[in-house]
Amino acid sequence: MYLLDIIPLTKIPSTLPQILSYFSGQTLPAGALVQIPLGRRKETGIVIGSRNIADSKMEIKNADFELRNISKIISAEPVLTAKQIELAMFLGQYYFCSPGIFAKMMLEKSTTDYRLPTTARKQTLILAPTISAAHLFCESHISDRSHSSDNSVLWHSELTQKQKNAARLAVKTGQTKLGHSQTQTIIGTRSAVFLPFDNLKEIIIEDETNPNYKSWDMFPHYDSRLIAQKLTEFFNAKLTSKTPQLAISDQRSAIIIDMREELKGGNF
Repeated sequence: MYLLDIIPLTKIPSTLPQILSYFSGQTLPAGALVQIPLGRRKETGIVIGSRNIADSKMEIKNADFELRNISKIISAEPVLTAKQIELAMFLGQYYFCSPGIFAKMMLEKSTTDYRLPTTARKQTLILAPTISAAHLFCESHISDRSHSSDNSVLWHSELTQKQKNAARLAVKTGQTKLGHSQTQTIIGTRSAVFLPFDNLKEIIIEDETNPNYKSWDMFPHYDSRLIAQKLTEFFNAKLTSKTPQLAISDQRSAIIIDMREELKGGNF
C-alpha cells in the first residue's frame, strides 16, 4: 500500500491544503494522472509524490482528516514533466491560488497518448503578444532561408483541439517534421509558456511591453513574461526581450514640455 501526494486539477479555497494525500495499491511516478474523490464529487489530479505506507504510519496516525483511496488510475505514465509540475507549484504560490489550475492548463486534453519522451532536440520559444503577430512571426521565420516550416510549431488559443494536441506532442518530443535536424522553434502567444518543453535553450519575447502578455481577461491571472523568466531558470536558457523603438525621423521635431509650467499657466 502506498500514500500518494496529489494536486487536484480544480480550484480549492486558499485556506485549505492544496496538496492532498490518498491511498493507492501501487506506486505511481510524479506526473501520473488519477481520479480522486474530493468531497462528494470526483476530480482528476496529478501525482507529485509517492511513498510506502510503512514509512508514513506516524503521518497517517496524526492526520486530522480521513485518508481515502484514489478512485482510479487514468495514466500510470507521466502526463506532465517534472519542470511543468515545479512551475505549477511556483505559480500557485506566487499568485496565491490553486496550483492545480495551472497544472490543468498544461495538461493536454487528448486521451489517446499520455506518454512523455525520454529526450527532446534543442528548442527556441518566440512569444508574440497577439495571434496575428504569432502568424506573422511564423511566416517570417519560414521565409528565412536558414529555417524551414519543418522545424516550426505554432501555438495560440484559436487552434483546433486536434492542432493543439499535435503541437503539444511536437514540443514534448522535440521532433520536427520528417526528422528535421534544425533546432525546433515554437512561436506562440502567452499560453505557449505552459507547453511541455524538454530542452528549452532560448526564449525571445517580441514587443515585451505589450499588455497582452498578461492574462487579465481570464482566470487564473498571470504574466507570461514572469513565467518565461522562470522557465529560463529551470532550463538554464537565454532570455531575450525585444521592445519596439520609437522612430524619430527628425530629431528637431522632438520637444520636451514641462507639464508643471503648463498647469501653472492654466493649460489643462
